[in-house]
Amino acid sequence: STGVMAYSKIKALGKKGEPPPLRPAPAMVGQRNRATPPSYATLGLLAVLCAIHVAVELAPIGDTFWLKIYRFGGAHRGAIADGETWRFITAIFLHAGWVHLIGNLVVIYHFGRGLEPLFGGGWLIALFVYTGLAGSILSMVFSGASMSIGASGGALGLCGVFTAVFLFIALRSTGLSIE
Repeated sequence: STGVMAYSKIKALGKKGEPPPLRPAPAMVGQRNRATPPSYATLGLLAVLCAIHVAVELAPIGDTFWLKIYRFGGAHRGAIADGETWRFITAIFLHAGWVHLIGNLVVIYHFGRGLEPLFGGGWLIALFVYTGLAGSILSMVFSGASMSIGASGGALGLCGVFTAVFLFIALRSTGLSIE
């Protein structure tokens, strides 16, 4: 069949000692067709990010934008040093403006739609949160900024997983071993 290959089909491609099976050229990863289920987890994640940003924008707390971000859970170096490590997670869902948010939404939408049919919605959200957490931690470790926010770590994490899956499929379809 055409469309995005399921994980079991990817795993079965080109087992050791066997040539890859002949099949019609698959659609591009992420390309939609009748066989591809809707990307509910991807769209839900985008909706949550937008709703949180609107809530932050409309909240009447704080004198400045950064005080508001701090109160909503931005990853602040001093607060994390005082034990508020939960801020690494909450910071993933906060953004420093509409341009920042929209940039992340575009990346998450593009790569999320390609990965969700392969891994499922639960794994997509888990990949986003885990890579976003890693991004928050690395941002705090290597950046001189006192506050870190944004879904860029999660968005780029999805990009990295997508690239790894694409390379895996490409190598397997040519018969090359990646072991």
